[in-house]
Amino acid sequence: LISKAKQNLSNANFEFHVESIDATERKSWKEQLTYAKMIVTEMNHLIRRSSDELLEQREKLNQLRQRNHDLDMREKQLQQSEHTLQNQLFDAKKEIQEASS
Repeated sequence: LISKAKQNLSNANFEFHVESIDATERKSWKEQLTYAKMIVTEMNHLIRRSSDELLEQREKLNQLRQRNHDLDMREKQLQQSEHTLQNQLFDAKKEIQEASS
């Protein structure tokens, strides 16, 4: 009977030790899970912020492209005006020469 009691006591101590380890592991897993959730949350914030910054950069790029297009169109207008003025100058010089002759 004493031997059986010792065996039961030994089994109980072993089970308590195993349960204690399980509780410690569960706590450790919970802490790791909590930490992982914090990391995921922070990464989501970084992704959102990066996404917002990317959208801002894309908008700036589109504005620069539009500005570049506007400047190209203005340059073409100025070239056309220059060409027209050169033709008028040529015609005026020609008229002066004809009038001088």
